[in-house]
Amino acid sequence: MPHRRWLWINRAISSSLLTPLIAKTSLTPNQITILSMSSGILSGIFLSLGSYEAGLWGVLFYELACLLDNVDGEIARLKNLKSEFGAKLDITCDMVTDTALFIGLLIGATKVGIPGPLPFLFWISIFGLAAHYTLMFIKKSKGGKARTEGKNRNSIISEILNAANEGEISIVVVVLGLLGLVYWTAWLIPIYINALWILRVPDTF
Repeated sequence: MPHRRWLWINRAISSSLLTPLIAKTSLTPNQITILSMSSGILSGIFLSLGSYEAGLWGVLFYELACLLDNVDGEIARLKNLKSEFGAKLDITCDMVTDTALFIGLLIGATKVGIPGPLPFLFWISIFGLAAHYTLMFIKKSKGGKARTEGKNRNSIISEILNAANEGEISIVVVVLGLLGLVYWTAWLIPIYINALWILRVPDTF
Protein backbone atom coordinates (compact mmCIF):
# COMPACT_ATOMS: atom_id res chain seq x y z
CA MET A 1 0.00 0.00 0.00
CA PRO A 2 1.23 3.57 -0.66
CA HIS A 3 2.87 5.19 2.35
CA ARG A 4 2.85 8.77 1.03
CA ARG A 5 -0.65 9.54 -0.16
CA TRP A 6 0.37 12.85 -1.74
CA LEU A 7 2.22 10.83 -4.40
CA TRP A 8 -0.88 8.84 -5.35
CA ILE A 9 -3.50 11.37 -6.47
CA ASN A 10 -4.67 9.31 -9.46
CA ARG A 11 -4.96 6.19 -7.33
CA ALA A 12 -7.13 8.05 -4.83
CA ILE A 13 -9.39 9.39 -7.59
CA SER A 14 -9.77 6.04 -9.32
CA SER A 15 -10.32 3.95 -6.20
CA SER A 16 -12.74 6.33 -4.48
CA LEU A 17 -14.67 7.72 -7.46
CA LEU A 18 -14.26 5.98 -10.80
CA THR A 19 -13.94 2.33 -9.80
CA PRO A 20 -17.10 2.27 -7.62
CA LEU A 21 -19.08 3.81 -10.50
CA ILE A 22 -17.68 1.60 -13.26
CA ALA A 23 -18.01 -1.51 -11.08
CA LYS A 24 -21.79 -1.08 -11.37
CA THR A 25 -21.60 -1.45 -15.16
CA SER A 26 -20.98 -4.53 -17.30
CA LEU A 27 -17.60 -3.28 -18.52
CA THR A 28 -14.86 -5.89 -18.20
CA PRO A 29 -11.27 -5.04 -17.17
CA ASN A 30 -10.05 -5.69 -20.72
CA GLN A 31 -12.69 -3.37 -22.17
CA ILE A 32 -11.60 -0.66 -19.72
CA THR A 33 -8.00 -1.23 -20.80
CA ILE A 34 -9.00 -0.65 -24.43
CA LEU A 35 -10.86 2.53 -23.41
CA SER A 36 -7.72 3.69 -21.62
CA MET A 37 -5.63 3.11 -24.74
CA SER A 38 -8.22 4.90 -26.91
CA SER A 39 -8.05 7.90 -24.60
CA GLY A 40 -4.26 7.80 -24.85
CA ILE A 41 -4.41 7.82 -28.64
CA LEU A 42 -6.81 10.78 -28.56
CA SER A 43 -4.33 12.52 -26.27
CA GLY A 44 -1.59 12.15 -28.85
CA ILE A 45 -3.85 13.38 -31.66
CA PHE A 46 -4.82 16.54 -29.78
CA LEU A 47 -1.26 17.24 -28.66
CA SER A 48 -0.06 16.98 -32.26
CA LEU A 49 -2.23 19.97 -33.21
CA GLY A 50 0.13 22.34 -31.44
CA SER A 51 -2.24 24.90 -29.88
CA TYR A 52 -2.95 25.73 -26.25
CA GLU A 53 -6.53 24.49 -26.46
CA ALA A 54 -5.55 21.28 -28.23
CA GLY A 55 -2.72 20.75 -25.76
CA LEU A 56 -5.15 21.13 -22.88
CA TRP A 57 -7.49 18.54 -24.37
CA GLY A 58 -4.47 16.35 -24.96
CA VAL A 59 -3.34 16.38 -21.34
CA LEU A 60 -6.91 15.83 -20.11
CA PHE A 61 -7.29 12.74 -22.30
CA TYR A 62 -3.89 11.55 -21.07
CA GLU A 63 -5.06 11.98 -17.49
CA LEU A 64 -8.21 10.01 -18.28
CA ALA A 65 -6.08 7.25 -19.83
CA CYS A 66 -4.00 7.03 -16.65
CA LEU A 67 -7.08 6.96 -14.42
CA LEU A 68 -8.67 4.19 -16.47
CA ASP A 69 -5.37 2.33 -16.37
CA ASN A 70 -5.83 2.17 -12.61
CA VAL A 71 -9.51 1.25 -12.86
CA ASP A 72 -8.99 -1.84 -15.03
CA GLY A 73 -6.77 -3.47 -12.42
CA GLU A 74 -9.01 -2.41 -9.54
CA ILE A 75 -12.07 -3.88 -11.29
CA ALA A 76 -10.15 -7.07 -12.08
CA ARG A 77 -9.29 -7.53 -8.41
CA LEU A 78 -12.74 -6.50 -7.20
CA LYS A 79 -14.58 -8.93 -9.48
CA ASN A 80 -11.87 -11.59 -9.45
CA LEU A 81 -11.32 -11.27 -13.20
CA LYS A 82 -7.52 -11.18 -13.23
CA SER A 83 -5.87 -13.01 -16.12
CA GLU A 84 -2.46 -13.37 -17.72
CA PHE A 85 -3.88 -12.08 -21.00
CA GLY A 86 -5.30 -9.03 -19.24
CA ALA A 87 -1.93 -8.26 -17.64
CA LYS A 88 -0.15 -8.43 -21.00
CA LEU A 89 -2.90 -6.40 -22.69
CA ASP A 90 -2.52 -3.74 -20.00
CA ILE A 91 1.22 -3.36 -20.62
CA THR A 92 0.74 -3.34 -24.39
CA CYS A 93 -1.96 -0.65 -24.21
CA ASP A 94 0.21 1.41 -21.85
CA MET A 95 2.98 1.24 -24.44
CA VAL A 96 0.61 2.42 -27.19
CA THR A 97 -0.59 5.29 -24.98
CA ASP A 98 2.95 6.44 -24.20
CA THR A 99 4.02 6.16 -27.84
CA ALA A 100 1.01 8.24 -28.92
CA LEU A 101 1.90 10.81 -26.26
CA PHE A 102 5.52 11.04 -27.43
CA ILE A 103 4.58 11.34 -31.12
CA GLY A 104 1.91 13.94 -30.38
CA LEU A 105 4.27 15.99 -28.24
CA LEU A 106 7.03 15.91 -30.87
CA ILE A 107 4.70 17.05 -33.67
CA GLY A 108 3.09 19.68 -31.43
CA ALA A 109 6.45 20.93 -30.16
CA THR A 110 7.63 21.31 -33.77
CA LYS A 111 4.51 23.32 -34.66
CA VAL A 112 4.84 25.71 -31.70
CA GLY A 113 8.56 26.21 -32.34
CA ILE A 114 10.12 24.58 -29.28
CA PRO A 115 13.89 24.89 -29.88
CA GLY A 116 16.26 21.95 -29.95
CA PRO A 117 16.98 18.71 -31.82
CA LEU A 118 13.41 17.45 -31.54
CA PRO A 119 13.74 14.38 -33.82
CA PHE A 120 16.79 13.27 -31.82
CA LEU A 121 14.94 13.78 -28.53
CA PHE A 122 12.01 11.78 -29.91
CA TRP A 123 14.13 8.78 -30.89
CA ILE A 124 15.94 8.85 -27.55
CA SER A 125 12.49 8.80 -25.93
CA ILE A 126 11.37 5.86 -28.08
CA PHE A 127 14.55 3.97 -27.20
CA GLY A 128 13.89 4.57 -23.51
CA LEU A 129 10.26 3.53 -23.92
CA ALA A 130 11.26 0.28 -25.63
CA ALA A 131 13.80 -0.49 -22.89
CA HIS A 132 11.27 0.37 -20.16
CA TYR A 133 8.55 -1.94 -21.49
CA THR A 134 11.01 -4.71 -22.35
CA LEU A 135 12.02 -4.81 -18.70
CA MET A 136 8.36 -4.80 -17.66
CA PHE A 137 7.64 -7.81 -19.88
CA ILE A 138 10.72 -9.61 -18.53
CA LYS A 139 9.63 -9.03 -14.95
CA LYS A 140 6.08 -10.15 -15.74
CA SER A 141 7.39 -13.35 -17.32
CA LYS A 142 9.39 -14.01 -14.14
CA GLY A 143 6.28 -13.56 -12.01
CA GLY A 144 7.29 -10.22 -10.50
CA LYS A 145 5.22 -7.12 -10.05
CA ALA A 146 5.31 -4.68 -12.94
CA ARG A 147 6.68 -1.79 -10.93
CA THR A 148 10.03 -0.44 -9.84
CA GLU A 149 10.10 -1.37 -6.17
CA GLY A 150 13.79 -1.35 -5.40
CA LYS A 151 15.43 -2.96 -2.42
CA ASN A 152 13.93 -0.60 0.13
CA ARG A 153 10.22 -0.46 -0.59
CA ASN A 154 9.65 2.11 2.15
CA SER A 155 12.17 4.65 0.82
CA ILE A 156 10.79 7.84 -0.67
CA ILE A 157 12.87 7.37 -3.85
CA SER A 158 11.41 3.90 -4.35
CA GLU A 159 7.87 5.16 -3.85
CA ILE A 160 8.40 8.11 -6.19
CA LEU A 161 9.60 5.68 -8.86
CA ASN A 162 6.60 3.43 -8.23
CA ALA A 163 4.23 6.39 -8.47
CA ALA A 164 5.84 7.61 -11.71
CA ASN A 165 5.70 4.11 -13.16
CA GLU A 166 2.02 3.78 -12.22
CA GLY A 167 1.05 6.94 -14.12
CA GLU A 168 1.04 9.54 -11.35
CA ILE A 169 3.34 11.67 -13.51
CA SER A 170 0.21 12.58 -15.49
CA ILE A 171 -0.68 15.11 -12.78
CA VAL A 172 2.47 17.04 -13.64
CA VAL A 173 1.58 16.85 -17.34
CA VAL A 174 -1.89 18.27 -16.62
CA VAL A 175 -0.41 21.18 -14.66
CA LEU A 176 2.02 21.94 -17.49
CA GLY A 177 -0.90 21.81 -19.93
CA LEU A 178 -2.85 24.33 -17.87
CA LEU A 179 0.21 26.60 -17.84
CA GLY A 180 0.70 26.26 -21.58
CA LEU A 181 4.08 24.59 -21.10
CA VAL A 182 3.31 20.99 -22.02
CA TYR A 183 5.27 21.06 -25.29
CA TRP A 184 8.46 21.82 -23.39
CA THR A 185 8.25 18.28 -22.02
CA ALA A 186 9.79 17.24 -25.35
CA TRP A 187 13.05 18.01 -23.49
CA LEU A 188 12.05 16.30 -20.25
CA ILE A 189 10.55 13.03 -21.52
CA PRO A 190 13.85 11.55 -22.80
CA ILE A 191 15.41 12.14 -19.38
CA TYR A 192 12.40 10.79 -17.50
CA ILE A 193 11.80 7.60 -19.48
CA ASN A 194 15.48 6.64 -19.69
CA ALA A 195 16.01 7.27 -15.98
CA LEU A 196 12.98 5.07 -15.28
CA TRP A 197 14.30 2.01 -17.12
CA ILE A 198 17.86 2.43 -15.89
CA LEU A 199 16.68 2.49 -12.28
CA ARG A 200 14.48 -0.54 -13.00
CA VAL A 201 17.39 -2.78 -14.10
CA PRO A 202 18.61 -3.86 -10.61
CA ASP A 203 15.06 -4.80 -9.61
CA THR A 204 14.50 -6.88 -12.76
CA PHE A 205 17.57 -9.13 -12.90
